Parts: sequence; C-alpha cells; structure tokens
Amino acid sequence: MNEHSPAAATVRLRPTDGSLIGTIAFFRNRAFLGAFCRQIRPATDGPTRILAHACSIGPEAYSLAIRMRIERPELDFQIDATDLSQGFVNYAARGAYPSAVLQGAVAEEQSFFQQIDDKTVAIAPEVRARVNVLPARSFAEFEAEKVYDAVILCNALVYVDGPTQGSTIDRIAGYNSDLLAVTAAHQDRIAADLERNAYAPIMDDFAAIHAGWIDRQRSPGFPKGSPPPTGAQADPYIDPIDDDAGWRYRHGAFFRKQAIADVLTADALAS
Repeated sequence: MNEHSPAAATVRLRPTDGSLIGTIAFFRNRAFLGAFCRQIRPATDGPTRILAHACSIGPEAYSLAIRMRIERPELDFQIDATDLSQGFVNYAARGAYPSAVLQGAVAEEQSFFQQIDDKTVAIAPEVRARVNVLPARSFAEFEAEKVYDAVILCNALVYVDGPTQGSTIDRIAGYNSDLLAVTAAHQDRIAADLERNAYAPIMDDFAAIHAGWIDRQRSPGFPKGSPPPTGAQADPYIDPIDDDAGWRYRHGAFFRKQAIADVLTADALAS
C-alpha cells in the first residue's frame, strides 16, 4: 500500500464550541506525517520536544504520535498540544473518538487504538503518554515555557489578520529551535514573515504534501479572488503550485531555522 494513501477515506470530525467550528481527521495528510517523521531531528538534551498549535480535539496530534511510533521507534519525543478552545482541548485530553475514525487507518495504526464499546475507541496509553494536552491558549499569544525542536501551526493562520500572522511567526521563532510546519497562511506575506525569522523551505516531499491537503482543494463556491469563507481573514484554499515570487514559502509546509552564519552566507550569495 502507498504510504500516502489511507486504507479508506479519512473520516472528518466537525467539533464545535460556541462560535468555533473545526474540521479535523486522523491521518489527514499522510505525505505530511511521513515527511515530519523524516525531518524531525533528535534533541541532544532529552526528549525531542514538539508543540502542536491549533490541535482542535486532538486527532492530528495523536496521528503524528502514532506515525512517529511506527516510523521513528528509536526516537524519544513528547508532543505538547493546545488550542484556542478549552472545550476542544478537554475533548483531546480524553482521547476517545467515534469508532468510525478507524476506517481511515491501516492495520498497524489501528493497533494504537483500544475499542471501548461499539461506538467508541480510545487512544492507547503508550500514545497518550506521548501527547501532553495543555490548557487552552491562543497561538498568537502563546507564552512558551521551553524551547521546542519542532512547532506545528497548520491550517490556522488564515483565521487571524496579516499583522497578527507576522507577530505570531516572530513569537514562534523565539521558542522554536529547528523545524517549523506552517500551512494555510496569508499568502501575500508568508514568505517575508518566514524569511525575516531565518526560516528556509524544505523541498523534500514538497509536491506530495501539497497534494495531500485534499480537504483544502479550492471549492467551486470560492473561486480565486473571492471573499474568504465566514470566519477566515484570508483564502484557506490551495491552488496548483506555481513559480511566482515566494512560491516555496506559499506552497510549502516545512521550514527549517537557519543558523545566523548560514543566513549571512545566503544573503551574500544573493547580492
């Protein structure tokens, strides 16, 4: 079986908490998950520390933990996960989901779930132990208590305005030491926001990851240039990869923080 293809269509969950409405699924983009497992580097001072912003009710954080256990069994890691909604993080902390979510999992992934009853499965303790659900926090105002080797902020920046996106990336750069995953952003400024903080795009698996965001393909109801959907402040849909200025940032998902020396060298070569 192709590692980028689920056993069946992933089952989308639509959590709500007041005015907050999310869309989430287990193993949502397998190319993304596989690339993360390959790109993450072991920490030198303890477990590799990963922060997952906008985790909703938890499936994407748990999916990553499961794939890490499968693809990087030698790696000691800990995922901190949080979301703006306290209701969502409470749900994530429980780690119990409709059993239908197993329809999109291959057999090895299903082994990391426990059947509770006919309608419910729970995340296995060995995976739960790898995911620490934090109290509700805004990614735009997050105050980190540690430095994270990797930070994930996917499919969320379109819900804040452009300046807030910029200040969020600036803030993340202060507590992220290496790998950053970012998608669904204000396209007109994401390249500048990342470059300003010395992030360089990772081109491995680039096209496969882009194609893997199946639920973010442009909707016929929102042609390019139309106002964003309700609640979004920028266009959340993806278009075919182009080669316009900043395309590696606009269409990419993974970025690595460069050392200052590398940045100075790159600037010198570009001038």
